[in-house]
This record gives sequence, structure tokens and C-alpha cells, in this order.
Amino acid sequence: MSEKIPGSRVPFLDTKTSLVSREWYRYFNDLFGLTGSGSNNISLLDVQTEPTVKEPVKSRREVQPYLTGVGASPYLFINKTSTEVDVLVTGGTLTSIDFSRDYSAFYTILANRAMVRLSQYDAILITYTAAPSLVIIPR
Repeated sequence: MSEKIPGSRVPFLDTKTSLVSREWYRYFNDLFGLTGSGSNNISLLDVQTEPTVKEPVKSRREVQPYLTGVGASPYLFINKTSTEVDVLVTGGTLTSIDFSRDYSAFYTILANRAMVRLSQYDAILITYTAAPSLVIIPR
């Protein structure tokens, strides 16, 4: 098996036949053999959609909920962590809770207590007359 890539002076196409040159054919044929000769059960869709690296399992200590306050109304909370979080809005007197992915288009969730799951950089806009608290629950 020739696993070395052909040199830069080796043309990809044979000038006489206009077909793939012998060196390049052997190289690609060897790669095909090394990668299982098409006998694996992984599809192209799997390669394109599945994560390549699994996140390590987090300890319970790393995912403990924590309490945080809010700023002036309306308060914009953005998930700046690298994982999803659940945000529990509790206490206070709420006017509305709105969700956004781009910080310009907001979608009203409800005007009462709520738990909202936020992906990285998702946001909620909390409007209130009496300040609530936020319980952040990492996932």
C-alpha cells in the first residue's frame, strides 16, 4: 500500500489519456481500503449532523443552581455560558418575559412566573414593577 500523497510534480490527470494518473489512482484506492472499503455503517448524514466530540459528564457540583438578581427594568439576561441553562424567574411583580435569539426580535413567553431553557447566547427580557430573582440551573 502506498499511503504517501503523490508529489506536487505528479499531474492529477494523465496527459495522454485524460484519466486520473496511476499514482493518484493508487493513492485514493489505498485511502479507500484504509477507511474500510465502504463497509462502515456511518452515513454522510451522520458525519454532518452528529457531534464529533462528546462533552464530558459534569459532576453534580458543576451543575448546582445559583441565585442572581436583576438590574433595572426591562432587564436583559443573556446566557453567556458554554452550555444550556434553565432560568427560573421567581418573586417580584412581572409585566412580561420575552425570549430572543438575536436581541432585536422578542417573543412573549408570559407575564407570570416562568422557567425558560436558554442555549448559549439566547436571551430573555424581563419587564417588572417589583424586581424578581433569577435561579440559574446549568444543564
